[in-house]
Amino acid sequence: MKRLAALACLIALCASCSSSPPIRPPPPSPSPTVATKTFPVKGHPTAITADASSVWFTDDLGDSLARVDATTAKEIWRTKICKAAPAIVRVRGVLWMVCSLDNVLMRVDAATGKLLGKIKTGGNPVDVTYGFGSVWTANLKDKTVTRIDEKTTRATATIKVSQGVVRVSAGHGAVWVTGESNTVNRIDPKTNALTGTPITVGSGPLGIDASRRPRLGHRCAVADGVRSSHRRRRRHHDAARSDARAHHVERLVRVDRR
Repeated sequence: MKRLAALACLIALCASCSSSPPIRPPPPSPSPTVATKTFPVKGHPTAITADASSVWFTDDLGDSLARVDATTAKEIWRTKICKAAPAIVRVRGVLWMVCSLDNVLMRVDAATGKLLGKIKTGGNPVDVTYGFGSVWTANLKDKTVTRIDEKTTRATATIKVSQGVVRVSAGHGAVWVTGESNTVNRIDPKTNALTGTPITVGSGPLGIDASRRPRLGHRCAVADGVRSSHRRRRRHHDAARSDARAHHVERLVRVDRR
């Protein structure tokens, strides 16, 4: 009996001392997007920007730009602009939008709808972003990015991107450009030149966001049309490491800037 009791104590002691690997919590699920209100508007909304009181959108059907009340959806003003305005950005009370067929960047007063001017861009501008005191347009046909000074409203640089240009976003010390070759390139705003090695992402990148949002942290997010996964890129490494996790709808590639 004594031997059995001693053996039982030894087994219990070994079990209490054994170290088991820590259980990793499951990855967080994305928060569902819930529509809180839906209201009809005139035309065919294409590009959109908003604040707490107003929503501005380009209308491909009416070749116009409209401002509506964010609560009631009542139209405040509507201004004729151009055909095919696929992207818009709002900076300090001014709306900047690209006109793909006219190869120009238009400026409109966000409060009144008054046209402030036009700036020539590269061929077929399809996206626009703001950062580092400038507005940047992605020019699909030319495979270039045009930089326009916010204060002087003059083009100060044209950057060639051989991998192609689809979408553009500024943040975290660089201007990030998705390309037709399933890559992301970085432009140094200090030199107006490409920097580093192109980062390979998923097939058909559809959008990019380098803004400083809490959910993204120190990352640049790229959405493509394949499936959902995550990639991180360290500052001193040119190759992206993949941490594949995924679902079936689209991919979100996060490029680490820390």
